[in-house]
Amino acid sequence: MTLINAIRRTLSPILYPPRIVSPETDVTEDEIEAWVEASGLDHFATLDGTFVDRSVDLGVESGMIFDLGSRLGLIALKILWNHEDFVALGLHRTAAMADRARDVTLDWELGERMFLQVGEPHEMRFKTGYFDMVVCDRSLHRFDNPVAILREINRITKPSGAILIRVLARPNRLSIEGYIRKHALDYPESLRGRFAAEVRAGFTLAELRSMVEAAELKRTRVVAEQSMVLVERRGVTDFASWVTERDKYF
Repeated sequence: MTLINAIRRTLSPILYPPRIVSPETDVTEDEIEAWVEASGLDHFATLDGTFVDRSVDLGVESGMIFDLGSRLGLIALKILWNHEDFVALGLHRTAAMADRARDVTLDWELGERMFLQVGEPHEMRFKTGYFDMVVCDRSLHRFDNPVAILREINRITKPSGAILIRVLARPNRLSIEGYIRKHALDYPESLRGRFAAEVRAGFTLAELRSMVEAAELKRTRVVAEQSMVLVERRGVTDFASWVTERDKYF
């Protein structure tokens, strides 16, 4: 641990409000449709585009992508749309969101390359070292034990695989309420409560670094960029494995 990181961890409880994790509630049909509406707005298209560009720049050019909890599966779909040598699997905790993501997948005509499952991410039923790339966009805050999720991500990703996780950074005590009021306006009205909960459940840079260490997630860097904190790990393409995985589906 560097001196700077040690200082950050010491000051974090003083500068930042405690993290508040809201009880997980089922997403309603109205909220799902609101996410569909939001996905077409410039704000969300830009957020998705930045994440997608960063993920495909991590060194893996083909193989199996695992998308953990990205709403409507759009992160994986946007990767598949422009990169034909990938197949993706998305995992959701609720059947309603998985079903809607499946509809979006069919609308994009990517049903042969994108698969959706409902399951518990703390104990994923995948082989160790199975995926070439794991992406998780603004979903980690929803889980009771994020360290356990990070351990599972570490387990299911190939040693040569890439990882990209993005979460909202929790603002400091002085700015958090103003931040929520200002940026909630980017969301449809029915989603503003979800956004506020996401901000309060977000992570500081020091917290996410501590969790990555606890999960023994190796070769990663944890960085803060604007209102986000990211965990990323570069990888390399495993061509032989890609042929093996592709043959399972085609």
